[in-house]
Amino acid sequence: MVQFPQTSSAPTPGGPAAHRQLCYILDNDAPVRRIISFGAARKNFRSVECPSLGALIERTVAERPDLIFIDIEGADSDAVEALRHLEKANYDGVVHLMSRREPALLETLAEIGVTRGLVMGHRLHKPFRRSAIETIFEETSRGTPLPMVGASAPPIVAPDSVTGATLHDAVTTGAVALTYQPRFDLETGRPYGAEAFARHRVSFDLLSASRASAAPEDLDRLTEIMLTSAMGDWRRFARPSFNPLITLRVPLVSLARLPIGEIIRRGRPQTSDWPGLVIELTEAEVTGDPQRIREIAAQMKIYGLGVSIGDFGTGRTTLSALGSVAPNEMTIDPSFVRSCATRVFNSRICNSLVLLARSLGARSVAEGVGSDEDLMALIKLGCDAAQGDFLARPLLAEDFERFLARGDFLDLPEVRTSNLLHLRQHDARLSLREIEVLEHIAMGKSSKETGQALGLSPRTIDVYRAKLMAKLNARNVAELVKVALTARH
Repeated sequence: MVQFPQTSSAPTPGGPAAHRQLCYILDNDAPVRRIISFGAARKNFRSVECPSLGALIERTVAERPDLIFIDIEGADSDAVEALRHLEKANYDGVVHLMSRREPALLETLAEIGVTRGLVMGHRLHKPFRRSAIETIFEETSRGTPLPMVGASAPPIVAPDSVTGATLHDAVTTGAVALTYQPRFDLETGRPYGAEAFARHRVSFDLLSASRASAAPEDLDRLTEIMLTSAMGDWRRFARPSFNPLITLRVPLVSLARLPIGEIIRRGRPQTSDWPGLVIELTEAEVTGDPQRIREIAAQMKIYGLGVSIGDFGTGRTTLSALGSVAPNEMTIDPSFVRSCATRVFNSRICNSLVLLARSLGARSVAEGVGSDEDLMALIKLGCDAAQGDFLARPLLAEDFERFLARGDFLDLPEVRTSNLLHLRQHDARLSLREIEVLEHIAMGKSSKETGQALGLSPRTIDVYRAKLMAKLNARNVAELVKVALTARH
């Protein structure tokens, strides 16, 4: 609970800090905090990175900042809680919200802030460029009117989005460079491949092949460049007994317009070891035109291209649509991956998506992993792979090649073995709670001891034990212990 100091006041005019405006930052993402702090320093603002909502409120009451940057989903709080506390603290500065979630949610939260009498500023969609932050500080210094909130607000665009002109320049001048973000196998901790992103070689702006505002011919050209470059770079990355799997996100409409067969035949490595590419499609694309997606998916498989459903869990993919695509992998949206170790809802969503992917014979990939705690939680859930800046940032081809040559891998504790989770990989009928109960049974603990360890009653543990015996065809506790011990080796 946030404690409010009883005595507080804003700094008096003419005080030692009066000549420099002040901002507070509440965000779990260290790189984002650094970007904001750096932008503040460049524009002669003071900045304070607050470790928690409680610390933010205490500082706000003690010394009022001119503006506050808040990520809507913190480790110990969320934006609604923050807005409530800021209202109670009578904060009269400007609140800027940040998130990777959908812009509509940011707008809703801004409206909530207004109804609570707060002054709401920009809604920043991550990732954003440093220039966007510096612009906010410049506007604050000049007293520029704030963006509108509500139905009259202008459309929200991610601040790091490139213009159609930038994309056109990149594809026509040969300025497209691919970066590769490693993906790690959570069974071994070793990289098995990477997701490729296109950037402008000079400005390093991210070039999205799904920009609706770009000219179709530029999107098609970028898609072709990404496919061709990824196939060429694969030759650099491949090692004896290691054939990295490269995933690319390109628009379905471009795949439908381009001569995919010709592009693949012309650019593919002429070796039987090439695992092909994986094309990541969005849930909206998968459900939008079932006939088209079925045809394109079949054509892709002919040429060794797998299908991944990206940011799974944010759309309305039907089981029939999944069946027609037969995905090779399904990526879990970062909004569910973040805080999956501490938020029950996120954990349950991740668990359901991991099980769904496994039932379809697809690899589950958690995107946007941002902490050791979330990584360990994903391992316990049986997730197959992980990706995120916390694990490894996107690298240019030559840097990714050196990364692979070094043999870097995740230093994973023996979570799978200690928690018998590899047993669950082979028997998806077992729930996480059943796995935990089975582990305690294998250690020889009684129902009372197991209940105390897991926060359950002895009677509930007896129910779980009966379920385990039925699912694992064990006639008694001794056979349950034997199953557990066998699974460990």
